[in-house]
Amino acid sequence: DQEAKAKVTTLRRIELWLMAFTLCVLLVEGLFIFRPAVVKLSETLHQLIEAREKTHQANQELQKAYQELRATQAKLLEVTQHRHRQELKEQKIHTSALLQGQEEERRRLSKELHDGVGQMLTGLKLMAESFSNGTGWSEKDRQQAINLRQLVGQTIQEVRGISNNLMPTVLNDFGVKLALKQLVDSTVRNTGAPLVFESNLNDERFDPRIEIGLYRIAQEAIHNAVKHAQATTIAVRIFRQEKDIVLKITDNGKGFRINKKTQSTLVPTHGLTNLQERTRLLDGKIKIHSTVGQGTEIIVNIPQHN
Repeated sequence: DQEAKAKVTTLRRIELWLMAFTLCVLLVEGLFIFRPAVVKLSETLHQLIEAREKTHQANQELQKAYQELRATQAKLLEVTQHRHRQELKEQKIHTSALLQGQEEERRRLSKELHDGVGQMLTGLKLMAESFSNGTGWSEKDRQQAINLRQLVGQTIQEVRGISNNLMPTVLNDFGVKLALKQLVDSTVRNTGAPLVFESNLNDERFDPRIEIGLYRIAQEAIHNAVKHAQATTIAVRIFRQEKDIVLKITDNGKGFRINKKTQSTLVPTHGLTNLQERTRLLDGKIKIHSTVGQGTEIIVNIPQHN
């Protein structure tokens, strides 16, 4: 038994020594092998943390730069839009002044034709009447005097028509409704065109710019319809609609192809361009509907200014 106990004790001592040796080996391995790995891992983690912070800082700077870029773009867009609005405003002022100058020149020419040439032609007509009614003339001379009187009378009517087209006195004296009625009647009388006129306006007057603008728009549209539409009916209507004055010209003629988005003909014409430009200068809206073989409808809405 003592020998067995001695062997057990010896084995336990050996086991303890082995355990101690193993622990020493593990400590040495930890000191020389795992510690550098831990240090390396720690350094790597530290570098990752620094990289993350730098990335976060870079993202913040990038976000700031993006915001500054957006602000710059917005400012540039605002400046561009302002410049565009300014150019449109200047163009509108220039075009308005040009049209106003044209209207003044029309008015001056109309007055000169009426007061100057018209009076001289009237005097010439009276002289021709005096000659034709005089005595002592041969039949041939009398007939020539009668022909001269008739020719002068026709010339007077032509001059009056030109003067009225340049600046109708009824527009200045009585307003756009009666001026359009006279325009339709004279067009029917001179061309035989199938025009009709309708209006629910009273005798109220509007801003002279609006009255002249509406008259010129109707004049241009009627001219185009009579010349090109080959219609059996052309209707001219002017009426109130809520806060707008509406001018509508319709015909059942041959029509034309139109770009619905740009409201322009596929073959550019100065007529429609003039209508659109005059409407824009009056702060109005124009819609043009046309179908080949079915006719055309032009609707102009102008804000009211009594």
